[in-house]
Amino acid sequence: YAAPQEFLEKNIRLKPDLDALGAQGDIGWYCCRAILWANDYQMPQNVRAMPAPTFNAAGVIMSCGATFMWEDGRLATYNVSFLSHAAMNLIVQGTRGTLHVEDFCIPFEETKASFKFISDMKPKPLFLGWENR
Repeated sequence: YAAPQEFLEKNIRLKPDLDALGAQGDIGWYCCRAILWANDYQMPQNVRAMPAPTFNAAGVIMSCGATFMWEDGRLATYNVSFLSHAAMNLIVQGTRGTLHVEDFCIPFEETKASFKFISDMKPKPLFLGWENR
């Protein structure tokens, strides 16, 4: 979510002596756990941080991400940020379908949750414009 100015100035998640991991410590672990869940908790061969994380003046992480890589070619990527609009999406794409959860960290509504699953789909023919007869 795009954090309000008061959050950016006063919240404990942005104080180096209270939680120096910032966005990673607050919501990044949800992403890591979801990635491991989607891969049956098999540990990746390699994990690489995305270049150029964003820090506040106190050195706390405001925005960052990473890519997980497995020997068989599977990839998983996540990004967390206090600097962007509200998005708590989990999207798992495989060879047979896509799972999309729009509020996987903190439910938008406490009494219900939803997800979309699409399987065995293929793209429609693409309309690219008009041509002369």
